[in-house]
Amino acid sequence: GLAGAAFLEFAHAFLPDLQNFAKSLLPNAHLLHAAMERWLLIFGILFILIVFFFPKGIIGSIQDYMARRKNGTVSST
Repeated sequence: GLAGAAFLEFAHAFLPDLQNFAKSLLPNAHLLHAAMERWLLIFGILFILIVFFFPKGIIGSIQDYMARRKNGTVSST
């Protein structure tokens, strides 16, 4: 909730500066420039994928994995 909103505001404030820096550093990287212009779409897709693959959240999934590993129930495949 709050951390996601803070990250979104941070990205909204500093991504234009990062985009201008990347354009000056890599003037011929058209794919990179197109992706940076659609950062909110990419952020949304990433958010959906994280929610889909980590329904307990990233930290909750890591904690579950560590608990299973400690108990010896993690499979290697």
